[in-house]
Parts: sequence; structure tokens; C-alpha cells
Amino acid sequence: MKRFLQTLVFIPLGITLFFWFRGSGTLITSLEIPLVVLAIGRLMGLTGVLLILLQLLLIGRIKWIERLWGHDKLAHVHHKNGRYLVVCLILHFVLILVSHAMLGKINIGLQFERFLLDYDDVALAFIALVLFIVIAITSIYISKLKLKYETWYFVHLLTYVAILLAYGHQLKVGGDFYQKTFALFWISMYVFVSLNFVWYRFLRSTLFFLKHGFTIDRVVAESGDVTSIYITGRNLESFTREGGQFVILRFLDKKRFWQAHPFSLSQSKSHNTLRVSVKNSGDFTSEISKLVPGTKVFIDGPHGVFTMLSSTRTKLLCIAGGIGITPIRSLIEESDTRFDSILLYSNGKVSDIVFRKELEDLSKTRKLQIHHFITDQEPPPAWANTGRINSVAVQKLVPDISEREIFLCGPVVFMNAMKEILSELGVDKKYIHFEKFSLH
Repeated sequence: MKRFLQTLVFIPLGITLFFWFRGSGTLITSLEIPLVVLAIGRLMGLTGVLLILLQLLLIGRIKWIERLWGHDKLAHVHHKNGRYLVVCLILHFVLILVSHAMLGKINIGLQFERFLLDYDDVALAFIALVLFIVIAITSIYISKLKLKYETWYFVHLLTYVAILLAYGHQLKVGGDFYQKTFALFWISMYVFVSLNFVWYRFLRSTLFFLKHGFTIDRVVAESGDVTSIYITGRNLESFTREGGQFVILRFLDKKRFWQAHPFSLSQSKSHNTLRVSVKNSGDFTSEISKLVPGTKVFIDGPHGVFTMLSSTRTKLLCIAGGIGITPIRSLIEESDTRFDSILLYSNGKVSDIVFRKELEDLSKTRKLQIHHFITDQEPPPAWANTGRINSVAVQKLVPDISEREIFLCGPVVFMNAMKEILSELGVDKKYIHFEKFSLH
């Protein structure tokens, strides 16, 4: 199925190239530089739009796509695809501008002015290009720019504005759309992508909200600076979810209704409430403990394939760093007596350990060994390992690691270090599942 869908992506490109060859592609044979530049410029524009539509499918939280690749891989492809589409759009603008200036034998400045004033919707398309460039810059340099999640999120909402602004000039002045079949194909692609995007990104979550009436039941302080939010609702047993997945929450009070943030579910579907457990890392999360029971919650999700459904083995190794225990904890709870599980759990101090008692209770009803690692506390308690998780410790505590399915979650630096250790120990990548705990 994966291979089929990967192949399917290239079909629109093949159809587009076919019609381009029948239209603008014929200009190449003239060997006249202005016409060759014009043909390539049109091809860059068509390719850029295909990548824009692909971008919407990648970020649309579309279940039939996400179920196959998972949120992390789609986010990675989305990030790369964004760079390619901006390059195509810039080349499209520059090459079309230069070719028309050469054909009209005028300077580029005057041709640019004519485009903006005399061509249908081209001025709007230029604004769209500027927006796409701004969005790309914020994505590529998000860490250096030190953007808040909310800033990044609202800048990316401009993507929808840019798509709407760019659409009009395509059919009105696009040199290849005189071919009616091609124009119908182009419109059908927009319709297909739009229907999927609107349903999975907006309508589906709205129907869930109306059906279940998600509401904060209680707010509970956990260990350290972690707060758990318990969410109740009508007929939650029909709200399909798996341990290890995450949801995007929008708390509908006066202060937070305009913000949406992703959090992992920290308990399994066996409970009659949903629970997310949030670490205070500043900004939005610092106010989580002030949420009031009775507040309505809009839920987008659940998302992700970091679940027991990914496991092909009954022996598990779970590795968690800090608040990365949240999806791991729900995933372990989802396992049953068939599974033999080992948990390696790393924290700075004993007081940072979240769900310690809950994990111990789970170990009484499941085949679960728990090994704590304390990195920043001297002296460490007798029941914990000192220092960071390393290859020697993993070999000692998990001698049969080659027989285990591995679930890994925590800060990005932690996960990268763990993946290096697992690679050193010869673990096959196909048995390693991880949840990227990062904005980008």
C-alpha cells in the first residue's frame, strides 16, 4: 500500500508533464532563448503548484496517509517539500519575468510593472509568492528566530491565504490551460486535495466536539512541574484512540481559545476519561495548571502511529527521557500479559520522575521491568542507576535487545543519543519506533 501511494504521487506529475510537452514544451524546439526560458518558467510554476497541493496533504492530518507513514515522517517530508516548492515558485516568477521582458524588448522593471497592472490576478500571485517565502524562512530558521509556537502557527496560517491568492492567475493567464482537458484535471486536483484537507483538518474534529462535548473534568499536579488534565465527554468509548497517540487541544476559555497545542495521551483507552500530562516549559504550558474544570475542549486527533499496533513482537523495550514518558506510559498500559516489557526511564532528579507509582502498579499486573536512570543528583538513590543511559547499561539490562521491539520518546537530543546507542548495538531500524518531541 505504501509503495502504491508513493507511485500515485508521481501520476499527477506525469500527466502535467504530458500536457506541458503538448503545449509549452513545443517552444523548446524553437531554440530561441526567450521561448525556452518561458517554457521552463511555466514548468516551474506547474511543478510548484503540485508541490503546494502535496504540502496540504502532508499537513492535513489525513488519516489514510498518516496511518501509513506516521506524523514524524510526514512532518520531515513536509519540511523538505516546502523548500523545493519555494525554489520552484521563485524560478517561475524570475523566468517568466525575464522571458516576457526579452520578448517585449523592455527592461525587467517595466515588465514587472506591466505584470502587476495589466495581467489578471498576477499582482495577487506575487503577494502569494512573498507569503510563501516568509513562511519558508520561518520554517527553516525557526530555532534561530526563537519563535513561539503561536507565532509559528499563525505565520503558517498564511499558507491558506497564499494558495487562494495564487489560484486565480493560473487558469486565466497560464499558457498551458488552453487545453480544456488539462484545465479540468487541474481543477479536479484542487477539489480532491481540498475535500480531504477540509474534512480531516476541520470538519471531522468539529463533529467529534459536537458528539462528545469534551470538557475538563479535573486538573491534577503530578511530580515536579508536570500537570495532568483529565477530559471527560459523552460516549468516550466510541472516541477511537490508542495508547501512545497524541491530540491537539484547544481550551475554549477567554485566554486560550485561539491557541492549539499537541500533547500525548498519558493513559490508555481503557479509562472513561482522556488524560494529557504537560510539563511546564514556559509560555503556554506555564498556565496549564490554572485551567478550570468545566472548560470546553476542542480536540483534533488522535494522531500518530506510535502505538502497540506498530509492534510485530511480544518483547518490548521502552526508553523514555523526562516528559517523554507520557506516550510510553499509555503504550505500556495498553499492552497485556502476552508482552514482556522493559522500561529504561531517564530523569535529572528523583523529583522529576512522573508516574512513578502508576508505573510500579503496572509492573504488578504485567511483565514489566523498570530501570530508572538519574543523571543530575548526587548521591542517587539505591534503586536507581547513576548517570545517563549508555550502551554498557543497555547491554547489561537488556541482553536480548535483538529480540525486542523498541519504543523511544523524549527530547530530540536524548532520542538522537539513544538511536546512536541502538545503532552501535546492531538493532535493526525497522524495530525502532519513536515520537519526535519537537515543534519542527
